[in-house]
Amino acid sequence: MTRTLFLTAGAVVLSAGGALAQSTPDYTGSLNSMPPGAARPVETPPPPQAATPTSSPTPAPTPVTAPPRPQAAPPTSSPTPTAVTAPPRPQAASPEPRRTEPTPTTAAVPPAPSPTTVPAVSAPAATPRVLTRAEIEALPFAIALPEGYVLTAGRPGPDFQVWTVRKGGLAQLMIYAGPASQFPIHTGEQVVAGGRTSIVVVEDGRRRALEHLFQQSTAPHHIHVWVASLDGADRDRAEALAHGVSPR
Repeated sequence: MTRTLFLTAGAVVLSAGGALAQSTPDYTGSLNSMPPGAARPVETPPPPQAATPTSSPTPAPTPVTAPPRPQAAPPTSSPTPTAVTAPPRPQAASPEPRRTEPTPTTAAVPPAPSPTTVPAVSAPAATPRVLTRAEIEALPFAIALPEGYVLTAGRPGPDFQVWTVRKGGLAQLMIYAGPASQFPIHTGEQVVAGGRTSIVVVEDGRRRALEHLFQQSTAPHHIHVWVASLDGADRDRAEALAHGVSPR
């Protein structure tokens, strides 16, 4: 580019010189054409030519090199996320207990030791009392007791009494005398005969009268006789005894 500027400046100078040569009058030709002895005109020197300004060479632009592109870092495996546990929630501060003036306390007096009580020992069940013959004769009913049978009396109620016919301590027959009995106890056929109502059942093809009820207008209004739970010969003898009971 500098060389080009120099060439251009030279061309400008040459063209300027040509232009000046064309515009300046030809003094030499004029003098030669004048007659001899004529005063030679003073030659006026040509005006100095203005120097053509030269342009300072433009410095060549410095090539700008682009910075190297940063290389991408190789991918690394992402760390396994760690579970973040939430911090424990702060507990509300419990209000400060109100201060109270201490109340005077009285010393607790221990109770007086109670006297040691001896646990009551249950008395053995009393053996049913066997009625004498005289007591049996005073009962509101009549009964014939064979050898080995006894009659005992239970605890009396306000207006009733229950007796038991026993043999060897085993109950054979029960007798109630009072205002109203729980008749019937057994389930069977009711038969009214001989002034009484009987309950007849069939056992092993045989009819048995296991229960009898006597009703009367004077006290005791009911005399109820029934056979206890027995088997075999005892059951037969208890049935026979029940048939022998009658009001007095």
